Amino acid sequence: MTHDHGRHLAERFELPESRVLLLRRFEHGPESESDGPDLPDPIGKPLEFYRRNFETIRTCVDHLVIWLRSRHAAARRSR
Repeated sequence: MTHDHGRHLAERFELPESRVLLLRRFEHGPESESDGPDLPDPIGKPLEFYRRNFETIRTCVDHLVIWLRSRHAAARRSR
């Protein structure tokens, strides 16, 4: 998803842009960075480009899951 996609989603669902998280915010770890680069569109690119994007997405999702679990645990502790 690109920054433009994120802005569109925020507008469409009347959310502050800060509520839309781009996946690559989590590329370097479970602590969300303030911003991340766009995930490049692989359409029309060679297979190796798809593979690199897949690995980036896998890493980001793994870190996002850790981040979500930690937020969930923190919310449960504060109840």
